Amino acid sequence: MPEAPDLVVIREYLLPRLVGDEITGATDRKPLVLRNMVGLASEGGLNFGTDIADRRVESLDRRGKLLIIGLAGERELIINPMLTGGLMWCNASAKVAASTVLIFEMQSGMHLRYFDQKK
Repeated sequence: MPEAPDLVVIREYLLPRLVGDEITGATDRKPLVLRNMVGLASEGGLNFGTDIADRRVESLDRRGKLLIIGLAGERELIINPMLTGGLMWCNASAKVAASTVLIFEMQSGMHLRYFDQKK
């Protein structure tokens, strides 16, 4: 499990790369990785990829062992790496690892990928 100091380093690395960029799409390769999508059900259904598409990343914070990505339109993505999870910032052309469970496609041509070795 990433400890708080690890998440500080991850945040510092991602902050200048992620904030200001826009999410153009998302691919959920393992449906169980998404939980508690508060607000979406009341707005006509749960469609994660559609809801976050075209939203600019406005902030990146850490609270305890959570990374919080603030999006335009008062949305937040809260990432809990759990025991074996992690994030990868890479070119869209990079090979997708089998352990990748969620991919955020960015307007800059980069990907933010969440992976979990246990999934």
